[in-house]
Amino acid sequence: RTWEDRRRCLRPASTKPPSLEVALCWIRDATDDAEHKDALDIVKLGVAFVSTEVDNVVKAGKPMPDVLKRYRLELKEKFEQGGFLSNQADHGEQPALVETRKKAHALFLHLDAIDLQECLKPGSGSPKALDSQTGDKDNMIEYVKLVAREFNKEWDFQLAFLNHLVRVKNSPKGYQLLVDFLEADGLEYVDAWIRQAPDHEAQRRELSNVLEELSTKFKPPKQTSAIGLLWSAVHQRACMSKDKRLRETLARALEEEMVKKTGSIVMNLKEKWTDVSEFSLSVLTGFARSHGQVGLRFTGTLEFVKVCVEAGEALNFPDEKVVDEWKQLIIKLNTSRQDANAQAQLIMPPWNFLRDNEEVCGNHLFEKLKANYDQALAKRTKEQLAIQERVVKERLEADIARAVMAAEEVKQFLDGNRLRVRIGEDLDQTMHNLRNSVGILKSITNENAKVLSHAPTVQRVLDSAQTAGRSYAVEPERLNKARAWVERAGFGQCVVALEAQGILLRLGELCNTGEAMFRNTGLPQHCARGLTEMATRKNLVESDLTPAENGAPPGWTCTLSHRTGMYSWQRKIDKQVVDYRWPVETGHRVPQLEDPPALETAGTIPAGSAKYVELGQLNGQIACQLCKKVGYEHLADGQHAAALVKWRRLGKALEGCAKELQQRSTLGSEEVQGLNVMWIFELHRCLEEVSRADTLAFRVFWHRIVKPGWPQATNVGADILAAIERMKSTASYPEPAPTVDTAIPIRDFVYLTDPGKVMKRHTTAADPPILLNALTAEDFMGEGLSLLQGGRWKCLICNNETISDISTHLHLHYRAAGKHRVWRDASKDFAEQLRRRGWELGHNRITIANNCFNCLLCKGKAEQSVWELFDHLNTKAHKAAVAALPGPLPIEPTMAEVRAWAEAFEQADTANIETMTDPSFIEAVEETVQRLKASSASGAPAAAAPAQKAAPSVAAQAAAAMVVEDAGPPPIIPGIGFPCYPPGQVA
Repeated sequence: RTWEDRRRCLRPASTKPPSLEVALCWIRDATDDAEHKDALDIVKLGVAFVSTEVDNVVKAGKPMPDVLKRYRLELKEKFEQGGFLSNQADHGEQPALVETRKKAHALFLHLDAIDLQECLKPGSGSPKALDSQTGDKDNMIEYVKLVAREFNKEWDFQLAFLNHLVRVKNSPKGYQLLVDFLEADGLEYVDAWIRQAPDHEAQRRELSNVLEELSTKFKPPKQTSAIGLLWSAVHQRACMSKDKRLRETLARALEEEMVKKTGSIVMNLKEKWTDVSEFSLSVLTGFARSHGQVGLRFTGTLEFVKVCVEAGEALNFPDEKVVDEWKQLIIKLNTSRQDANAQAQLIMPPWNFLRDNEEVCGNHLFEKLKANYDQALAKRTKEQLAIQERVVKERLEADIARAVMAAEEVKQFLDGNRLRVRIGEDLDQTMHNLRNSVGILKSITNENAKVLSHAPTVQRVLDSAQTAGRSYAVEPERLNKARAWVERAGFGQCVVALEAQGILLRLGELCNTGEAMFRNTGLPQHCARGLTEMATRKNLVESDLTPAENGAPPGWTCTLSHRTGMYSWQRKIDKQVVDYRWPVETGHRVPQLEDPPALETAGTIPAGSAKYVELGQLNGQIACQLCKKVGYEHLADGQHAAALVKWRRLGKALEGCAKELQQRSTLGSEEVQGLNVMWIFELHRCLEEVSRADTLAFRVFWHRIVKPGWPQATNVGADILAAIERMKSTASYPEPAPTVDTAIPIRDFVYLTDPGKVMKRHTTAADPPILLNALTAEDFMGEGLSLLQGGRWKCLICNNETISDISTHLHLHYRAAGKHRVWRDASKDFAEQLRRRGWELGHNRITIANNCFNCLLCKGKAEQSVWELFDHLNTKAHKAAVAALPGPLPIEPTMAEVRAWAEAFEQADTANIETMTDPSFIEAVEETVQRLKASSASGAPAAAAPAQKAAPSVAAQAAAAMVVEDAGPPPIIPGIGFPCYPPGQVA
């Protein structure tokens, strides 16, 4: 038939189904031609057709057809080759192919299961059948391995073997074979199969029969431990089944059987605690794996039984247990009984039976354990009493020895009723050690009061230690009171030194000892005498500096410690804060020395000169801070002489302080705390006392001598004395000599020598050019020509202009020469005016630099050309600024000013002569003159075009006008034909 006809015949609704053999042939042909488009459908329909035929044969109880046996192996091979026999689905395959594979796999498994069922039939004699085995243990172990290989695959195989076990159980001698199989590790597989059995509706009846036969109907003639695990597996599967009969009937019946079995095991414990066989424990262990609350309930019973066995073993050997071990057994017993009933809330009748049995057994065992516990406790109590008496006696002896040793330790910190300072420790450390030692001693006497009756010296040591400790504890308050007393007396600067040397705590003795208390302390005599007089006048005694008994600062309460017998202070708002020494120490704020008003600085102080003289910024003007006067002439007047007497008197006071410090201090290299503060205050007092009403001299001396020279960071007497000696030296510095600041010719402004012989002869434009061929070094210097590198020249007069042709720059025939001549004469005139009036610049706050001047009084103006300097002095703005100065300007120069300006011009003349006589300068002049001569001989034209000749009379008039005293800068000379601008001025 065609493929389509075959597919139609194989369909379930076909009216002409083929025979089994024909269907198998069609399936075989389809697997051979697996690539055909209808092959998959034919295989799928054929597998379903064969599966239906096999089910019908099995239901009818008929044997497997022979044709199926013949084709079975061949078909299985064809299926595997064609890819139709696989239980795994690959990603991306057709759903129809996947379904066909699963059905084919199920078909062949079903056929294998049918084969196994044939082997397991009664009388088959197959080695796979249980009833074919002997009872030999080794043989049964091998059989279990065979079952694991053949049946531990799919559920159909497992169900077939479970049915076989039921059949064998019901056969003669079957119970024994089944028990042997289960005990030879076969139970492991049966337990797993039952617990994991699928709940197929078609196999539910068959499974139900297997579960019932292996549970409630499983009653072997002899005990076997397999029953526990087997019943728990059946119970779990029954409880999880969808079959109501299994869940409610079989599970409940099985629970009753398990309760009866467990109850009998528990009751056997009452008779013989340790007679619990491995069989019983194994059964209970198996029951504990039951489903849900039932498993929890049996787990509790299993733990209870184990505790009972442990307690029973202890009862067999009671002498080996101590009280605590009996107590632990009782606790474990009660806990296990409670857990057994509490783990699962099962209160139905079968469970009540188990609970009652556990109660009876547990109570019986508890009474026996309690009796042994009481007996062990009484024995231990008797032994402890005997030991305690011996310990008390030994402890008394040990405590006496400890107390004596502790008292010796306490005595090391005492000097009578005072603390003893040991080398390397201060009082705080000593007190800390004393408190610890007294605490140890007190703890010994508090623990055992009989110690004091056996060691009476201990009490005396305690009394001395407590007196010393209490005195030290209130020491901060005693210091507070002593500081306050000294500050009220007006000597607060002495507190630090007195406290550091331990004098503050002894002030109560001052009335008796007098000033001798302060010997070698560094205290100034004025302070020592003042404190002694105050103590005598106020009748100072020790009680004035001692706090009241049990006194405390505000916010604190004082308590006497029971442990040490010493004071402690507790904060009221926070009782956790406890201090063992007076908790509030006010401390001491070192008084700040109030400096006299600061000085107004008018200038700088020359090094090595009197500190009361300041040098002004301009022209060496000085200011005297002692007299508030300016000018060197003031240093010679009577007012200044009187001020110097006061200044020397202050120096004498400084010397007196140095002598007193040397007498009252050891002047060693060691520090004396507070020494610096005491003596700066004492020096301030002495200077203020010497200066009397003249506060100005005191201010200058303090800020210029004392404050810069006083060592702030040292308390060593020798260092302070050395500083005072340096201050004495500084106070005796001489007054400064007059100084004058001048402008520097050549550097600050153009300064020329007189014109040379040639340029003096050259007066008109009509002079022949050959005249310049005789120029000398004096002519070049007089015309302001400066040599550049490469032999070129620049003109200092004409704005440092570089000269390309000497003849056009110097000969009056040319316009440039006329301009040069006018500026040269103006420069000469300005230098002469400055030589006479230069001393006025400093008084007018004027400086000169780079041919420009700057007026500090007229701050708003920028730098201006020196040509306008003397005109500026006559402007209204400048005159107004001068009028605002503290005093009038001088009319005549001082001798120092005259000498200073004369020396400045003499040095400039010397510098010009050195330049003019320099060989390189002379050589350059000669080379330039040679070039002029060569140019004249060749008749070459001038580098610059000739200009209109300047009128000599006009130039002469201009020159005459410029030399007039105080005439100011040269005017513009229009007759020459070019504007005349001073150097630096922009047209």
